[in-house]
Amino acid sequence: MKLKKLCLATGEIFENVDIVDRYEFPHLGEMLRIKEEGKIILINTDFVLTAEPLYLE
Repeated sequence: MKLKKLCLATGEIFENVDIVDRYEFPHLGEMLRIKEEGKIILINTDFVLTAEPLYLE
């Protein structure tokens, strides 16, 4: 899935990201692995404030 914008509670904003996959860790909770500008980033879903899907027309 592609996202136009992903905003975190920490103030970080990621734009035009791909959600690669999702993991459930026993002590950390649910984590998303995203790809932005060739970098892979692991994000705890507890910190996600908003996510705007990218709609292709």
